[in-house]
Amino acid sequence: MTYISTKTYGHEVGLSVAFRQWRADSHCKYLHGYSLAFTFRFMTEKLDHRNWVVDFGGLSDLKGTLQGYFDHKTVVAEDDPHMKWFERGQDLGVLDLIVVDSVGCEKFAELAYNLAN
Repeated sequence: MTYISTKTYGHEVGLSVAFRQWRADSHCKYLHGYSLAFTFRFMTEKLDHRNWVVDFGGLSDLKGTLQGYFDHKTVVAEDDPHMKWFERGQDLGVLDLIVVDSVGCEKFAELAYNLAN
């Protein structure tokens, strides 16, 4: 039997992030923001000694890491041609810059998966 447990960090957590997809031909090339939410599904064939799939109390590091990436941050792809502009904004204290290999909701989901895994 496979046991499944789900943990959601919804919009109430405050993961509001600004980013742009500089490669887009649409308005997505402009800096814009989203309130992100994440749902994690944990699976196991064998429950722990408490009969749990995962101890939710032990997920504080995951929540903190998500906040470190996405809580009032500006997330920019490392190859953004205007990186110097974003770095200047960081230096001026007008944004909290996080640089990742690639941006977009799909890439943020991949990042969250890797953090949780």
